[in-house]
Amino acid sequence: KNEEEPQYRLTVVERILRTNMQHLLLRHLLLLAHLYKIVIAVHLQHGQCPLKVPSSFSTKSTTQISKNRRPYLVTIAHRGASFSLPEHSLPAYRLALELGTDYIEPDLVATKDNRLIAVHNVDLNITTNIQNAYPDRHRTIELDGEKVSGYFAFDFTLDELQSIRVKQRIEGRSTSFDYQFPIPTLQDILDLLYDWNYNVMSNQNKTKRAGVYVELKSPDYYLNQNVSLADLLLEEMDQHPHADEMFFNTKNQTKFGCEEEDSYQVPPFVVQSFHGETLHYLYTQFLHLQMASPPFVLLVDKRKCHMATFWYEIGKLGFLSGIGPDKECVLGEGGYDFMIESKKFDLAVHPWTSRAEVDFVDSSYATAEDELRWLYCK
Repeated sequence: KNEEEPQYRLTVVERILRTNMQHLLLRHLLLLAHLYKIVIAVHLQHGQCPLKVPSSFSTKSTTQISKNRRPYLVTIAHRGASFSLPEHSLPAYRLALELGTDYIEPDLVATKDNRLIAVHNVDLNITTNIQNAYPDRHRTIELDGEKVSGYFAFDFTLDELQSIRVKQRIEGRSTSFDYQFPIPTLQDILDLLYDWNYNVMSNQNKTKRAGVYVELKSPDYYLNQNVSLADLLLEEMDQHPHADEMFFNTKNQTKFGCEEEDSYQVPPFVVQSFHGETLHYLYTQFLHLQMASPPFVLLVDKRKCHMATFWYEIGKLGFLSGIGPDKECVLGEGGYDFMIESKKFDLAVHPWTSRAEVDFVDSSYATAEDELRWLYCK
């Protein structure tokens, strides 16, 4: 419009405000463009594919699945094949791989001597026989604002846990394998994954590669005890002899799957947590190290996913590749709006947890299969 016409004339103050706003907007756009270029460079220079499967590589038809086409949905074995075997055991992870999962998912906590192990919770009594082995090591702490009693991982060294065995956590599932398998370390899990991808699958001339999708459990509690789970994760990944080859490709010798335009593989390493600050810290560390940065996924429970400020908070975490909501966030009221908002941010959505038992099925569905079909959009 012609600003010289009387109805469109701007006062001096209005002109100053408009100019300042234009400059501010330009600065923000330049900053976003700069950050975007950094993220793209870190990911694509190493050939790592995005966490969200691009539509050009996805298919719903089983007859079209090939090197260049795959299901558009990602399967994550939450704590391994935990219906059939005790969760967070090496056999449970291995069974999940044999069943064709894209990812095995270990929950990581730290021991007293700062070794990362995979268990459901910092309280070892939930999934192990720790009480029988160390009956006098029980105590009460404050965790997430509540008093909690148990046998905590950070009170035991890794050597002390060598004799501990895991058990089935959920009532009604088979207990035939209870107390047969030890608590695995992160190093054990990476060994298992390396053997699967580079020995088992390659010997069968199969191109599909599985990944590891780790969760850092209660990182804020550990920080209050001057222990950083994020730093421990970086240290342990650095110590593993095959981590660079599997995940980081600093020597440019690994084929991640997106070096060519016509292929896709899931990113080999994903980090998730309920604690956004921990994810952001890891993101900055990978940028500093100039390594192939893993996708980061923010976990969210059903109490927060529909809060008015939720998507505002997500917007501040611009480095995220995905979001991991309680499945009720997408199954219940407001679920459609939740998915629409996630699409605006171009985030992969990985809900948790789908279980076979009807007791865990959302009330809108008669069976676990019905619920799973809805989650898989079938």
